[in-house]
Amino acid sequence: MSEEVNSHVDLLEMIEQLGAYVSSSAAFRPIVVESERGPRHMTLTLGLLLQSLASAEHPDAASLEAKLDAVRTEQAERWADKIRKEIRSAANLWCASIDDLERSDGGANWRNEAMRRTRAQRLIEDAKSYAIDVSAEVERLIACDQRAKRLVGPSPFILDAALEAAHPRDSYWWLYARPGAV
Repeated sequence: MSEEVNSHVDLLEMIEQLGAYVSSSAAFRPIVVESERGPRHMTLTLGLLLQSLASAEHPDAASLEAKLDAVRTEQAERWADKIRKEIRSAANLWCASIDDLERSDGGANWRNEAMRRTRAQRLIEDAKSYAIDVSAEVERLIACDQRAKRLVGPSPFILDAALEAAHPRDSYWWLYARPGAV
């Protein structure tokens, strides 16, 4: 399944299914978006949704944010649980990728790992905005960040230049770094 949101239609479908996803116990929700090119299979997670909303301009962004806020408010406890679980999962995957990086001269998947870390950061920002305690999860991410910083060096922004403004260097350092650039 794709982890990229390629269109406004993708984002609308994610928002449409958000309530059902948050109320479920599932870690993610597979969704299918119908398009002129045929069905597009995607995976809905809070991190992917928050990252997509932050990274692109949408004609009805205020309406989308209002729908997201409604689900967040109606299902506050479940939202907080999903946030914690997803950050915990992202921290585990991030730390495992740093383990791999320490064992080899790898880094071939750095962009994908950096995007996963970026989604975790969006989740952390959301949690802070709504007073959701994710301190244990953040502590683990920070420990792995410190390890990662010893293994990477400065780099130009690794994503599309149009996304750079939504990702300041001080908050998203991993998007301005690459393994082997030390």
